[in-house]
Amino acid sequence: IGKYELMFFEYERFANATGRSLPPDQGWGRGRRPVVNVSWRDAKNFTEWLSQQTGQRYRLPTETEWEYAARAGTASSRYWGDDPNQGCPYANAADYDGKKVFVGWTVMQCRDGNIYTAPAGTYRNNDYGLHDVLGNVLEWTCSLYAPDYQAPSQVCQEPAGDRPFVV
Repeated sequence: IGKYELMFFEYERFANATGRSLPPDQGWGRGRRPVVNVSWRDAKNFTEWLSQQTGQRYRLPTETEWEYAARAGTASSRYWGDDPNQGCPYANAADYDGKKVFVGWTVMQCRDGNIYTAPAGTYRNNDYGLHDVLGNVLEWTCSLYAPDYQAPSQVCQEPAGDRPFVV
């Protein structure tokens, strides 16, 4: 699990090296902002390219691995505790700032300072030193969604028909 979300400037190196076009940023900004509009296949291809470039092994996490990293050893519903209204120092999520644009949203009773994406690492890290594991953007896993999910999967899955991957 990366300390930060994959940022546009990092993805740009991959796109340039592999002849891909850069995904649109929705007008939210590039640089240190998390890359958006990346398909599951492109995310997987990025990890394979990064592995080749560094000689280290990279892959998308399973849903179980992501959950473990996001919770950072806590038993609460979020790594900062059970009260979502305490989340503004920790996550770019639905709050009073976002409600200005997304009027019908149920929101945290605070302001995190951003309506759309925030630069990676803007908010406090969890106890494992990871930033932005909740909020900011959706993150791909290598686990296929199953409505009757029974037990944690420790193995990456391959695409299967039209079954979506967990984000």
